[in-house]
Amino acid sequence: MQRSLQVVESRASAVELSSCEARLLNDLGRELASKKRFWKSLEDEGDSRSVIRCVFDGAQWMLTVYNAVGMIRAGDLQILVTPKIPMVHFVYLLSACDYIPRFVRDEVSVAASKDLLALVAHWFMYAADGVLKRDLIRDYVEQLDDLDAARGQLDPLATGSQYYAGRLLMNCRFEEFDLDTPLNRLLKAGVRTIASEEHFSSSLRRSASRTLQRLDSVGTLRSGDLVARSDRRTTHYDDALMLARLLIAGQSRGPAFGGSTAWSFLIPTPDAVESAVRALLAERLQLPCVVTNRGRMLRPTALTVNPDLVFEPGLAVGDIKYKIDWEEMPRSDLYQAVSFASAYEMSKAALVSFKTTARRPLQDIPFGDVVVQHLCWDATQGTSPEDAADRLVRSVQQWLGIGPGVTVECAAR
Repeated sequence: MQRSLQVVESRASAVELSSCEARLLNDLGRELASKKRFWKSLEDEGDSRSVIRCVFDGAQWMLTVYNAVGMIRAGDLQILVTPKIPMVHFVYLLSACDYIPRFVRDEVSVAASKDLLALVAHWFMYAADGVLKRDLIRDYVEQLDDLDAARGQLDPLATGSQYYAGRLLMNCRFEEFDLDTPLNRLLKAGVRTIASEEHFSSSLRRSASRTLQRLDSVGTLRSGDLVARSDRRTTHYDDALMLARLLIAGQSRGPAFGGSTAWSFLIPTPDAVESAVRALLAERLQLPCVVTNRGRMLRPTALTVNPDLVFEPGLAVGDIKYKIDWEEMPRSDLYQAVSFASAYEMSKAALVSFKTTARRPLQDIPFGDVVVQHLCWDATQGTSPEDAADRLVRSVQQWLGIGPGVTVECAAR
């Protein structure tokens, strides 16, 4: 019998698990953690070896999913992993950094869902329907086949082998003006993912099955299709392709144990949130302040420092922490911010975190010649993402002393 439960990312939750399910989840977590480029900052959450961790404390299982949101399945158990900030803020940030298309901000009918996997599926079907309304693009596709009559480029050696084997066929390499292109195959793979996933609603799966019929002449996904890019003729594919890659790449299957298999659709959160906040600040501040994440080498060594935020020219540095409701600045994060400021020879440093309860930003902390300021993304109930973005931008402008008609002064020591 299928069971479902819900947990919040990076938060230990007491859950009812069998030893088999716990084993499956731990194995899947270690497999995902081995893909280091997808799971940044696991160390910040206390476990560098596994994305998913199940621990039995003698009375119950404690489950933690580090820095990821989405869906996990272990045997008959489905686990919904929700973001630590409200879903509407999380979706807004994903769209701000182009991790998902910006049009999803307007999809109010599905944006209220707590199930990110279902949201992505809805967005993808919406985008795929837009592609189909404009019709699929055909292109010349190279093919190799044995034909009754010569076409394109003839392969003499292969044709001769056919002749001596008693088959009067010609081995030809030719181009066919066809729908079986990399972009269409990628689109079909995304639709097939939805049609075959039992977690989705029956109406969504039926819609995907109908779309598959319209893609019947398109082949299956091939090696290299995931990196295919659109051109001027196919720019209307962009949103659908972005979401198709997310659906396909977000899936992972763990080892089988006791006849069951673990499966997941998880989106790593720290990189996406970091990119989103930086993109919003860069877009809103613009001149006279340029926001980058330019690294710096500590010469004469080969060591480098890479803050999330560098406010040019020589104004300040900052770091974005996807953490909520600080009561005080974590000492390790404080030291990191100070080291960044020292490396860039600046007197201003900031730590950006999130709050979901009504509390003021923490007091500034003087650290030698460096002053570290706390800036917040306000994700409290009743605050829209747009308002939260506006408040953060105003806080940064006030902190840096920039704004309309304000002359930028270098804050370097």
